[in-house]
Amino acid sequence: MPKKKSELFGYYRVSWLGPNDGQKHYGVVETCGPEAAKEWKKRLLIVNDAILPKSYLIPVANVTKLESGDFREDEYDLYVYRELEKAQQLSDSLGEGLKPGKLFGTGVGDGTAWYVVTKVTQKTATIEWRGFCLDRYTDQILGWGGSFPRRAIEPQVGFTDGMKKIFGKKGKKKAMKVGKET
Repeated sequence: MPKKKSELFGYYRVSWLGPNDGQKHYGVVETCGPEAAKEWKKRLLIVNDAILPKSYLIPVANVTKLESGDFREDEYDLYVYRELEKAQQLSDSLGEGLKPGKLFGTGVGDGTAWYVVTKVTQKTATIEWRGFCLDRYTDQILGWGGSFPRRAIEPQVGFTDGMKKIFGKKGKKKAMKVGKET
């Protein structure tokens, strides 16, 4: 078991078994700041969930360090990618428009900040961040999510729906058909 504070920096991607559900969970260890150092002294790690915007305090002895491998070939990346696919399938099954369960992304840096709509009222849309980008980007305005005016979120979902029309399975078939005609 690591004893020195500097050994805290040897932890990044980890897995652990949930004490309540016995399921394997994935996350990244918070290594910066006084809170992480304070918990480390008690042999606890602050672990941010791989997908959801929540954190856990987990004893060092209960985590398994995960090594990074090739993109989408290591255990952590595969888990995140599969969760993204599930969220996209659910979102697609809901059809077009702003509704709970719809997934959308905003471009950030060299990746995407992902969000899911969790609640819609006449005036607002509530969204939550999702860790589907392995760089764990958040949008500068949307942050970790929250309640926003409906008119601010509706275009984001509409843009994602529109891009699926162009580049999704239906869009690919149309493009191939047009390509054959020319």
